[in-house]
Amino acid sequence: MLRSASLLRHYYVACLCVPLIDRGILQGVLVVQTIEPRVFSTEDIRMLAEAATQVAPVVSEARTLDGLARCRRARWKHGRYSAEEIAERKRAHDLIRQSRELLEKL
Repeated sequence: MLRSASLLRHYYVACLCVPLIDRGILQGVLVVQTIEPRVFSTEDIRMLAEAATQVAPVVSEARTLDGLARCRRARWKHGRYSAEEIAERKRAHDLIRQSRELLEKL
């Protein structure tokens, strides 16, 4: 297995990158790389773009929920949670679990 970034950069010879955009905000990039030379077809590009369209909102939601979870953990640490916030925390964890399940199905 190659671990060096410089080796990886030279190891892959074909690359297709599609942005993950949700509500106009770049969430990341979906990348397909091959070790064999190839030209990606229009269908390859369409399929990766469709996958990016479906993955982007999941990534966005996961990041939002992760940020909320970090804030809540800080508040929990200092004993500043209400019963409502505890219930909301449970709902956030459920949403994270559901997002992960959706991502695994893709």
